[in-house]
Amino acid sequence: AEGARHRQLQGEPVGAEGEGDARQVSVYAFDAMRDSVEGPDPRRNETPLRISRADGNTVTASSVVELMQERRKQAKSDRQRYEGIWRLCQAFVAGRQWVGLTKSRDSRIVEEPNPRRRERHTVNVLTQYFETALGKLYDDNFMPNLQFARADEEAQRFLEQCVRAFRFAWDEEIQAGDRILEMLIELLGYGTAAMRCRYDMSAGPYIGEVPVDGNGAMVPIDEQDPRYQEVMQKMALGQSVEYRTMREGKIAWDVLSPFNFLVPPGIPHAHLFPWVIVDTPLPLDQLRSMFGERAAGLSEQDLSQVNLIGDRDISTADDPFGGSAKLKDHGLLSTMYETPTREFPNGRVVNVSQETFLEEKPGLPYNINGHPKTGIAFFRYHRVPRRFYGIGLIEPAVGPQRQRNRARSQNIEMKDKNLGRVITQKGVLTEANMPVGRIMEHLELKQSVGDIRSAYMETQGVPPGPWITAEVEANDADL
Repeated sequence: AEGARHRQLQGEPVGAEGEGDARQVSVYAFDAMRDSVEGPDPRRNETPLRISRADGNTVTASSVVELMQERRKQAKSDRQRYEGIWRLCQAFVAGRQWVGLTKSRDSRIVEEPNPRRRERHTVNVLTQYFETALGKLYDDNFMPNLQFARADEEAQRFLEQCVRAFRFAWDEEIQAGDRILEMLIELLGYGTAAMRCRYDMSAGPYIGEVPVDGNGAMVPIDEQDPRYQEVMQKMALGQSVEYRTMREGKIAWDVLSPFNFLVPPGIPHAHLFPWVIVDTPLPLDQLRSMFGERAAGLSEQDLSQVNLIGDRDISTADDPFGGSAKLKDHGLLSTMYETPTREFPNGRVVNVSQETFLEEKPGLPYNINGHPKTGIAFFRYHRVPRRFYGIGLIEPAVGPQRQRNRARSQNIEMKDKNLGRVITQKGVLTEANMPVGRIMEHLELKQSVGDIRSAYMETQGVPPGPWITAEVEANDADL
């Protein structure tokens, strides 16, 4: 077993005893064989994890993680240019409209300085436009209609049953209406959103312990499937087979904001992406149930609200949005979907968390008309030439909304500072006869004042004019 394991680590094909042709056996099988004879080897954790390829070669898991991290670095550097305005749009929709962006590359949301304590009044018209546009887009029935080519009675009965099953999946399992509404909110706010369709094996009732392959996928009970044949052969040879507790699973749609996915820089069209990386915060228990022993060493990541939308911590004293909410007992799962290449004709899916390799699946989740698909659909609101990320409803309206707030605040200040005044000589007004602002108020002055007209003077202030209404109409027209 030791000699075979050594040849396996060197990338050489290893044949089972009594077989004519060489058969690739995973490292885990040799570990199980050796442990059954010698007991667990504490040095095994020092051995680099290797991943088998279809051509019989193996690669280290660290090389796969390094490739994925390099792609993440490229995509995040490109996305960083847009993250500031996305956060600003989020703040304006939430009614926090006296904020701005720092001028650094990693723009942060900060309160605008107000050293003179000027009036700051918010007239949030922008959110009304946002909700109106959301209602117009959502006011539709998005569920497709199913039809059969045949019109006979038998086909009609099949169709009726299919429609019932599809409606149940749409309403109860996927909850498609809620997911579409969430996607439209992201689309209008940020200008770019995505929806991922997947089969969630962590949901549904438990079906018991089932064997899994080297990539952690459930082995189907199919005598023609090579994975099933390999499991049966391991059992016949007395080798260990990895089992995991599995659930029945269900169809799931995941709404992704632009903070949740990373795409290759410089490619304006989604169908040309060679890869896409999706970041998902998940409870540690769920990660460990999904990936078994490989996720056993994962530790808690202190993910703040900003981490989940921007994947970095900007909790500072001058940042009103950083570090306000913490998500405990969670880790960030990064899933890379790679489109077909020469090495992976059907693409592949790689899962990594905290720079720990968790799983590699050869092949993308779906195959439509012979074409492997990721199951991710991208949406953009206002498209920009030669740029993937779109512009949302909020971004062009930030300036007019900001000016409307300033104009209203200035009008309030002018009204307060230019109301009618009473100017008097020192000693004419006392605490007893100080005006309090009543209508037709009577003021009783001192007897010692010789000329009453010279003792005090009244001013009427600046009356409001049509220019105030005209400015409000101009700002509304801009919006």
